[in-house]
Amino acid sequence: LANLTGAYQPGSQYTWNAPLAPLGGFNLSIASPQRLVVESPAGGAVLSRDRDLAIRWRGREGKLQIIVSLYDPTRNRALPILELRPKMDGGTALLPATVLRQFPRGPWFVFSFILANRKIVTLSQNPAGGVLVQAASIHNSFITLQ
Repeated sequence: LANLTGAYQPGSQYTWNAPLAPLGGFNLSIASPQRLVVESPAGGAVLSRDRDLAIRWRGREGKLQIIVSLYDPTRNRALPILELRPKMDGGTALLPATVLRQFPRGPWFVFSFILANRKIVTLSQNPAGGVLVQAASIHNSFITLQ
């Protein structure tokens, strides 16, 4: 495994070659999604629980999921409370105030946007298990809800 942070390019093709001789190796290509740009909510925003939250992003060629988590800055921990899987077509979603008011009382939250392409390779010598190959763009927006 290698850290590809410096070499990773959105909208590119990557090939994984894993010669795992005892388990049966694999060679797999996967396309990285386009660059993910989150327009709303912006990091550092202070938002009201009493107003609908418009979520906006740009980026395609992958499946998007948005994980909303309660954030504890003293422990640097996030507790997931909601997962959204919006359709990619419009680049927008609406989180109604009725949902925001049901969030836990903590003021800090993180919206994690994950735009990814993934494939699971089943190894010939171990059909019960597999290897996840993934190319993803991730953006975290830390916000305050009042």
